[in-house]
Amino acid sequence: MPTVADTPFYNATNNGRTVTYSMRRPVDIDHLFRDPDAVLPIMLIATRISPYSPRDSHWKLAWKVGKSSTGVPVQREIYLVRNMTIQDYMNWGPITKTAEECTKAVEITKMTLANRRRLERIAADVPFRRPNGKTHCQDWIIAVLEAAEQQGLLTRSDWTMAARAVADV
Repeated sequence: MPTVADTPFYNATNNGRTVTYSMRRPVDIDHLFRDPDAVLPIMLIATRISPYSPRDSHWKLAWKVGKSSTGVPVQREIYLVRNMTIQDYMNWGPITKTAEECTKAVEITKMTLANRRRLERIAADVPFRRPNGKTHCQDWIIAVLEAAEQQGLLTRSDWTMAARAVADV
C-alpha cells in the first residue's frame, strides 16, 4: 500500500485545477532527509512579511527531520505557496527543505511518523480559497488544524494556544 511519502503531490490537482508544467513545485530534498520513524514536535511557524499587519504574516506547519552537513536544520513543511504568475495559491504537499529564519515558532504537539503522514493527507485534502484580500495561508493552516483535531491528531487547546501565540507576529 503506498504511503503519503510515496504520493506524487505534484501530479495531483491543486484545489480543483490541474497543475501544469509552468507551475513548478519548490525544490524538495526529502530523498536526502527522510521523515524519521520517531515522535517529533510539530511546530506552528509564523514569519512576519510586512510591518503593517499580523494578518500579512506567513504561517506553516513544520517538524525537524535532520541537519545539513553545515549544521543547518532541515524540516518538513506544510504550507500554501503564493504563485504570482497566475495570482493564486498552490498546495504542493509536504516539502522537505532547509529551515529559513522565522519570527516565531511554537510547538503544537508531538506526533509519530504515522500521525505526521495522516496530517500530510489532511493538508492535501483541505481546500483553500483564491487570494481575495480576506483569506490566506493563516486561514488555511487553521482549517488544517481543525481537521486534524476532528480526526483526533491533536486537541483544540493544543492548536489554539499555538495560534494565539503567533497571532501577533
